[in-house]
Amino acid sequence: MSVQDLPSKVSTPEFEERSVPACIAVICAFAATSTLATNIFLPSLPSMAATLQVSSAAVTSAITVYLAIFAVGQLVVGPLSDRFGRRPVIVIGLSLFVAGTIGCAVARDLPDLLIGRSIQASGGCAALALSRAIARDLFDRQLTRVMAAITVATAAAPGFSPLLGGALDHFLGWRSEFIFVAVFAACTVTAYVSFVGETILRPACWRRDYRRGSVSTVPRWLALRLPSSGVPRCCSPGWLRRVHSCPSLPLPRSSCSD
Repeated sequence: MSVQDLPSKVSTPEFEERSVPACIAVICAFAATSTLATNIFLPSLPSMAATLQVSSAAVTSAITVYLAIFAVGQLVVGPLSDRFGRRPVIVIGLSLFVAGTIGCAVARDLPDLLIGRSIQASGGCAALALSRAIARDLFDRQLTRVMAAITVATAAAPGFSPLLGGALDHFLGWRSEFIFVAVFAACTVTAYVSFVGETILRPACWRRDYRRGSVSTVPRWLALRLPSSGVPRCCSPGWLRRVHSCPSLPLPRSSCSD
């Protein structure tokens, strides 16, 4: 991917201009976070089993629990981010991820470890699922190159994370691996808030429309312009939902104020 092919800056609804390399770095960090949490402690399974006084086979259940919750969570964070925006879902998700990772670091037995991994997976799924959504929000013509960078980050993390985990286990113990992942995720969400911010544009206020027995979210600025005798075909609830799901539509935010 050539740097000259990418613009130097990109605009977001929250920030007028942001550096493209910083945005790409944050997106790639999101893509690598979940894989890092899955593979970094693989060299430490025997030492974890000895500390928690269980078998090595029992410790591998932490991987199974993580992947199961992670798979289900991705089905949830996508619609939530479309409804409430990328930023709150990312911030809350990675906050849960950091809390669950710290719980794994201080686990005293296997149930504590599994609970920490469950919390970790429920928050970490937001990073991977929304990394590509944020890329689509920010980039248009350069989307293919940015997606290639995300793929590289996702593929590289499984390679270097066991090496890093083995070094941390050798010098500092297996608990340091989870501490490293927690610090990495905290730095990533801080960089996201500082350099990227919200990337999906939405009207600020909505109202419920009970016309024709249906409940749909209609922008107040558009509802004020609708005729009182029904909704035109082009402004049907289905059409409005498609407009509502389009992040690049310029909507007048100032007219939504009460």
